[in-house]
Amino acid sequence: MKTCEFIFIGMLFGMLFAAPTLAAVYEPTWKGTVTAIDDDTISVEIESSYECDFTEAEPSCGFNEIDFEISEIVSSNIQDVSVYDVVEVGDPIIGKSYGGFESTEWSAFAPIIEEEDGSISIKALFGDVGLLDIAPLAADYVVSYDDMTADCEACTGTVCQATSVVVSISSEGSEVISETLIPGQEISYFEREDGSGIAVTFLSGETSYLDCETETDMGITGPQPIQNVSIIVTLPTLLEAAA
Repeated sequence: MKTCEFIFIGMLFGMLFAAPTLAAVYEPTWKGTVTAIDDDTISVEIESSYECDFTEAEPSCGFNEIDFEISEIVSSNIQDVSVYDVVEVGDPIIGKSYGGFESTEWSAFAPIIEEEDGSISIKALFGDVGLLDIAPLAADYVVSYDDMTADCEACTGTVCQATSVVVSISSEGSEVISETLIPGQEISYFEREDGSGIAVTFLSGETSYLDCETETDMGITGPQPIQNVSIIVTLPTLLEAAA
């Protein structure tokens, strides 16, 4: 019980001492299983939530099972229809619900590979790239986003729309390609001998209004910026057969 108290206190302090210009929307990260795919809606039963324990010198983070009295099912659609090519009923999923566990608005959704040692990797991601802080991409690929450009004429509250972003792909520890993408553009890499590859589409993105020189009240509150991307990893031949 003390551990839970420390976790809660840590979260509370984080909210109290965060930058006064932002009031982040609650986005719990969870792990679950796809229970149904109906037309353009995917349903997932949540089984565990991602939490960090700050009682030790080094924070310990991971997924902890949740004992719901009634099964917690989240259902939503995903704008990128390619999700239906890589997700099936029964697949394990990690995701973020924008606004709480009961929300039907997902900020991120990713089918994963679970290893016997408990480690996980992401084989596709739809939505916010924040999930890449929770688990790595499969097949030793890394995707990074830098130099996002804000459209300072398209700001609402605390966020502004992004006009472009620099997307870089690394394979087996080395950067292999980097390009500036505008919304709707894709970058891909399929040159490894193991038959694997990766395709990344920048669908849309937001930046903080602080990136723009505006006369906006610095005490303004509102949600955090969210990115909307599609990342699909084509697994190496042997790994795909095992999965």
